[in-house]
Amino acid sequence: MTARIESRYNHKRLHSAIDHRTPNQADTGWRQQHKAAA
Repeated sequence: MTARIESRYNHKRLHSAIDHRTPNQADTGWRQQHKAAA
């Protein structure tokens, strides 16, 4: 149960280490930058 709550919470919570974005937003931005470079 704890892992399920943490997995959902962490995908929605803003993280200061990645410019106050969600992990999904940071991942999408990274993929777009590297796709454009390739």
